[in-house]
Parts: sequence; structure tokens; C-alpha cells
Amino acid sequence: MTKEEKFNVIVNHAFGGWHHVSGRTTVQGAVRFWKHGSASTFDWNELTKLVVAAHAVRCRVNVESHGPGMLRFWISEREDNAKKDFGQHHPGVEDLAQMGRELADRLREEAK
Repeated sequence: MTKEEKFNVIVNHAFGGWHHVSGRTTVQGAVRFWKHGSASTFDWNELTKLVVAAHAVRCRVNVESHGPGMLRFWISEREDNAKKDFGQHHPGVEDLAQMGRELADRLREEAK
């Protein structure tokens, strides 16, 4: 899968396509765009879909403020190689599932 195809997978799954976000530009191999409003883990679950899609295609996503009522997103491709430098590697969706299970176990233990 090309870098551009990976970016498309993430935006299509999280936001329903590029036509639902604005200001798409490419900067040093990464894609940058913004959207009005917010992203959540449940209502519309854009944030959850963003995280899962990023792990599925091993891309880093950064979310930052872009002024009042706007979020800016940066997506950059990473590699499937745990031996690489921390800034080069990105865990896959299986790794995300394992991280989720471990966090849930810790939270349940803390809640006791």
C-alpha cells in the first residue's frame, strides 16, 4: 500500500472522506488538514476510528488545536519494524488491541 493510500484509508474511515475535512496540504512527506468541531470516542466515534485506522496502516497521527473550534491533523507514514528508531516504527492494530487489554486490566485493578 502506498503512503497516499494509507492516508486515504485513515481519512475515509475516520471522517468519511477528504470532502469532510479542509485545508489538505503535504509538508515534508506528511499530510496536514483541519476540521471544524471536535472528534470523540463515542458520538460519531471519529477519534476511535482515527486511532484504529492509524494503527491498521501504521501511520502516526498528531492532533492539535487550530484556532477556536478547529482541530488540525498531521498524518505521517511509519514502518512495521520494531527494531527501528522509536520515531520510525509504529505499532499495528494487534499491538493496539494488546495495549487496550493491558490498560483495561490496570484500570480494573485500580478500581478495586
